[in-house]
Amino acid sequence: MTRTGRLVRRALAVLFGIGAALVAAEAAYRWLRVPGLSPTTHPAYVVHDPELGWRYRPNARARHRSAEFDVAIEINAHGFRGPDWPERGSRPLVLVLGDSLVFGWGVEEHEALCGRLRARHPEWDVRGVGISGQAPDQQLLLLRRLADLAPDVIVCVSCVNDGYEVATDFVYGLRKPRFVATGDGVAPAGLPGPSHFLREHSLLLRAADKLLWRWRFQQSAPAEDWQLVAALYRTMRGEHPKAGFVVAADHRALEASVGADPRFRYVPLQGLLAEGRGAFIFPIDTHWNAAGHARVAEAIDTAIAAELAARGPR
Repeated sequence: MTRTGRLVRRALAVLFGIGAALVAAEAAYRWLRVPGLSPTTHPAYVVHDPELGWRYRPNARARHRSAEFDVAIEINAHGFRGPDWPERGSRPLVLVLGDSLVFGWGVEEHEALCGRLRARHPEWDVRGVGISGQAPDQQLLLLRRLADLAPDVIVCVSCVNDGYEVATDFVYGLRKPRFVATGDGVAPAGLPGPSHFLREHSLLLRAADKLLWRWRFQQSAPAEDWQLVAALYRTMRGEHPKAGFVVAADHRALEASVGADPRFRYVPLQGLLAEGRGAFIFPIDTHWNAAGHARVAEAIDTAIAAELAARGPR
């Protein structure tokens, strides 16, 4: 065999070894990590969406297990956690947007915010459309998709992550849309577009992307990013002038802007869960536990009832 032939064989052997190692690493990651993946990246029901970045696969089923919880996940026919939606009837429709807090990460659906509101008020048609990891810019686009529902009250639950999530088009190892503030609202600055093959099929690559994102963005968002969050909420409000609008948040910048706007009914979450970890928040995971969801549901319940009373009968 010629020297060139030997070099080619060695190169092919090295490439084969690298490929086999990567395949083995991918298989090991799937076996060890998938049961603990969050509802932002769980492959059983999280799928790419060219406009939103990601969404949930309708009618999917999964189970989330960790050292702190073991809960069932059931995605309905419309692609959201919770029971299937009834026909639109005479009951006032309450649409609840948000991320993993509205999704109910770590608790059973009936223990989460929307499940508790549904149990407290069977006279309301409460529909939770929370998708884990999604920021207010994605929620604006999602609300536009659901405009035909004509909700009576729209509830937006803000998360402390929102400020730095709206400032980028890359979060949790996933691409997302981005908007910029304009003089009278917001304007689109980019969409995720089609999915790349490797990122669609390699959980290991997505995990590496997610680690990179955490390294870059785990910091406090500047004031202008929270102003963009407020502008996104104002845009939602302007596109649904007939609906009541509730914003629940625990950030001072939103309280100073959205909270001072008479078009919104603002629910401050600061201090509501002051006992913190253990009492209302999972000590390790830091999402609301069942007691935390109950506390928040009580506060938001009052705001929704006030909005419905202000609107009068349908």
